[in-house]
Amino acid sequence: AVWEPANNSSGGALELTSGGEHSGSYISHRDDEDWYRIAVTAGRLLQVEGNQAASAVEPQVRLYAPSNLSSAVWSTYATSEPASITSEWLSIAESGYYYLQVTSTSNHSDPTVPYTIAASERSQPQSAEWEPAKNRLRGPLEMTSAGEQSGSYVSHRVGEVSLRIAVTAARLAEVAVALD
Repeated sequence: AVWEPANNSSGGALELTSGGEHSGSYISHRDDEDWYRIAVTAGRLLQVEGNQAASAVEPQVRLYAPSNLSSAVWSTYATSEPASITSEWLSIAESGYYYLQVTSTSNHSDPTVPYTIAASERSQPQSAEWEPAKNRLRGPLEMTSAGEQSGSYVSHRVGEVSLRIAVTAARLAEVAVALD
């Protein structure tokens, strides 16, 4: 038998620190679930990462808010081998302990292949700091009609990313994506 920490419920969740990781846990039986918690302040961002070498386990990670441990605020799973999960930067709505639950979507277990789970917290970028060439404060990003822009994000609830695309030699079309 493989030793595993007693973190099979939210009450026994192991503490994670921002930027830290926990390794050495397993999905050791079909119904195994492992729980972790991290203290996060409202208005900040949280990113979750998980990795596991090739195994029959298809790890699933769910994130729960402090006030609701029955409905996940974020969830994802990996089907590739080796398994790798990285969340986008998630906006935190309330202060307190956020809980991570690790299970297997495939109903498989592998007590010989450990996984690693990590979480990082950071402050929200200020609108003048985030993607300075792409927000309206500093002007749109120039693109060609065949160009592609990826990796942009709106760092706060009300924000804007502006792109300007050359349509013909004499005309410009401006495209802005705004979230309210």
